[in-house]
Amino acid sequence: SFISTSMGKDTFYTYLRRFGFGTLTHVDLASEGPGMVKLPGDSNWFPSDLGTNSFGQGIAVTPIQMLTAVASVANEGMLMQPYIVKEFITRDGDKVRRIPVEPMARRRAISPETAATMTDMLVQVVEEGAPKAAVPGYRVAGKSGTAEIPEPYGYNPNETIAAFVGFAPADDPRFVLLIRLDRPTVSPWGTQTAAPAFRAIAERLLV
Repeated sequence: SFISTSMGKDTFYTYLRRFGFGTLTHVDLASEGPGMVKLPGDSNWFPSDLGTNSFGQGIAVTPIQMLTAVASVANEGMLMQPYIVKEFITRDGDKVRRIPVEPMARRRAISPETAATMTDMLVQVVEEGAPKAAVPGYRVAGKSGTAEIPEPYGYNPNETIAAFVGFAPADDPRFVLLIRLDRPTVSPWGTQTAAPAFRAIAERLLV
């Protein structure tokens, strides 16, 4: 919360919007939701939200939003349009026409220099804070998440949503991967539950 209040509400929420939180990504899937971000000027926004939003409370983010935002860090700060369909194939008699979906940049979320700094920080997170996500022989960038589950009168004290999101290899990213576990029972923490699942899948992807 110190960093968010030092930035100020205008800068903080400008970057939330740049990363795509609170808006549709327009991915080619049905029934996409925008998540939830309260902004200064909204009737339900209060100055205290600037502090709590900085560590995730009061914000709801969809998995595709999170992947798109983290991918922008891996992509030197450029946020790309997410898509599912790789190509369209049509047939006209004996002729087959293939139309690939071309990658499309939406906007710059952060500068290349900031993206490089964030990548180094995320690598340090894995090496020092989430070693269960590390893949030997590769620099992995990532971050765990442990979210309390909101209820009508506050947050559930006993259950969490555990997550780990990251990309690899950090110096030449080939994939972004998000693991989300609803109400894990072995441990409430993303570093203990989602991180090992991230590693298991990342190892196979890197092969």
